[in-house]
Amino acid sequence: MNAPADLRLATAARYGPELAFNLGANLRARLAAPGLSCLQGALAGRTVVCAGAGPSLDEALPLLREANLPVIACDMALPCLRAAGVHVTAVVSLDVIAAKAACLSSRPLLVTTPLAHPALRRAGAGPVLFAGTALPPLAGLAEPILGEPEKVAHLAVALACRLGAARIVLAGVAFALGPDVRAYARGAVLAPQHVARYEAPPPGFVRVLANSGERIWSWPNMPAYAAGFARALAGFTGQAVNSSSRGAVIPGFPYQPLEVFCQAVGGPVHLVARGGAGCDARPVLEELQAQAQAALAACRSVATAAEVARHDPRAALPAPPQGPVVAALRALQPQIEQHAADLPPTGREAAIVARALPWVALPRLLEPFLRGLEEALG
Repeated sequence: MNAPADLRLATAARYGPELAFNLGANLRARLAAPGLSCLQGALAGRTVVCAGAGPSLDEALPLLREANLPVIACDMALPCLRAAGVHVTAVVSLDVIAAKAACLSSRPLLVTTPLAHPALRRAGAGPVLFAGTALPPLAGLAEPILGEPEKVAHLAVALACRLGAARIVLAGVAFALGPDVRAYARGAVLAPQHVARYEAPPPGFVRVLANSGERIWSWPNMPAYAAGFARALAGFTGQAVNSSSRGAVIPGFPYQPLEVFCQAVGGPVHLVARGGAGCDARPVLEELQAQAQAALAACRSVATAAEVARHDPRAALPAPPQGPVVAALRALQPQIEQHAADLPPTGREAAIVARALPWVALPRLLEPFLRGLEEALG
């Protein structure tokens, strides 16, 4: 199977209902939080390290401990950095499921997205800010962050851009197996689905070029990972480098050793989320709840009418539901479209089903979205 060209579509296709639930459950916290713009330029002119939990992080930890560099940690890298005595400026996490909350119990400021599992923002006591998503605006929710992040390292890079970094240095962002077939740094807190070390490169893994010139084993969707970095760097005019010699070559991040940057002027930074809180969330959520309930009823009417229309040429479909909730959830359309394969009629029946399908399938997203809203409303 070919790797997906766009990781966002793959994620939506696999986790559509989970994403809808997360969006509903995070809305109250998102609307009540300051906007990410409160940190605009907080690291202006600085060299910023974006640290991942790849196996190459191990060799970077002693240098990072002694360096005077702000560090943005990807979620699984945070325990490794803390254990090594590295000061972490901020941590990013955007996982759809709750497993990575275990990495965040002693975290600094967290930047996440409204589509991430709510357990991530609840872990630890530090402040939480939300990056925007590519969904249509939903009650003032959207706040783009230089491209839509697809993987956690993309979010780290996009955040460094947003904070005004002059130079971005990747450390532990290897996108490759280590020489001992390890997939993660020692001490990384792994989610159940992760494998710390393989006996041999798994089927489907591919050989790619490392910064050292070697051929190394990488994940099959490495091209999609690399493309995500290009989007995260959109508009960035500074220098971006990769300090992992045994990491995969990432276009736009030429290799330079970490030692080159460790004496940068400055020191550790403590980010403070300043600025007023967002809107009074409860009335907004109650309005969205009413819209979602009306849309759910309308979808069921369309489904009933579609079944009648398949057998009665005179029957017509009612108008489908509209509004910001429907627009936002239809942005998760891959989850809806994959159900088309289950309905292979022909002729007029095919036309009816094609028109009705998005609205017949939309309850698969509306129902978890409503559950999330109910949780947010308490």
